[in-house]
Parts: sequence; C-alpha cells; structure tokens
Amino acid sequence: MSNNLKYFLTALCIVAVAALGSVFTGLGQEWYSLLTKPTQWPPDYLFPIVWSAIYILAFFAICYCIKQSALNLKKIIIIAAINGVMNVPYYLSKSFDFFLCLPYTIFKELH
Repeated sequence: MSNNLKYFLTALCIVAVAALGSVFTGLGQEWYSLLTKPTQWPPDYLFPIVWSAIYILAFFAICYCIKQSALNLKKIIIIAAINGVMNVPYYLSKSFDFFLCLPYTIFKELH
C-alpha cells in the first residue's frame, strides 16, 4: 500500500471520528449549558478549536510515523484505531437520551 493511500485512510478515519464525536456530543447536552461553571472555565467556543487541533496533530503524528516507516507502525496504527473506536462509545454515552434508550433497545432486540 502506498504512503499516499495510508495518509488518505488516516485522514478519513480521523475525520470520521471527529464528525461522529461532533454529532453525538450535541445530542442530549442541553443540561450542560444550565450548569454553573467556575469562572476560570474556558468559553464554549474554544472546545471545537482545541479538539480540531488535537485531531490535526494526531493526523500529522501518524503521518510522520508512516513517512519514517516506524518499526512499530502497525502497533501505532492499532493503538490510534482503538483510541478512535473507543471515542465513539464515549461520545454516545455522553448523550443522555442515548444512555436512557440503550438498555431498552438492547432488551427489545434480544426478545
């Protein structure tokens, strides 16, 4: 597999995780805006900026490993993939509506 294809697949996976996180973070989060936050709490508009930077840096870190043909490239990609996959249930669990509906959905599917 060429490095360009690896870069593309890496970008595609990171964008998918970021998009899913963005969608699911907004679900059922109305209660968050009602919380009394400490005065040193960062403003809400900074969170998407910081998370975008984190995802961009993750992309460049993985691309650097691909370019350098790191000895542990498979391990690095597996760890990054596990992290990305584990982010999605985390985002889902933060959705209150989803959290309440999940047991019902599972029970309904099993019976």
